[in-house]
Amino acid sequence: MLHIIKNEVGFRRAQEYASSQDATILLQDATYLATLLTQAPNHAIFVLREDLQARGLEENSVKVVQVTDFKGFVSLTEQHETSITWD
Repeated sequence: MLHIIKNEVGFRRAQEYASSQDATILLQDATYLATLLTQAPNHAIFVLREDLQARGLEENSVKVVQVTDFKGFVSLTEQHETSITWD
């Protein structure tokens, strides 16, 4: 499953359900979490490059998540049969 996260509350709720086969992508205000996380959960976490740039955040400020672009986001949706958006 792909967890699409839009804010911190959504991130915390999604972590209760995420498994090691899942992936998470941080969008919109959840982008700020990419600079705060010091330890990755048990699954892959991505952040959208364009949202980082829109908020004036540097890619090098991201430690434990992978930076991706819109093409990578589309690829994630293709890799995962189901997705859920957490607001």
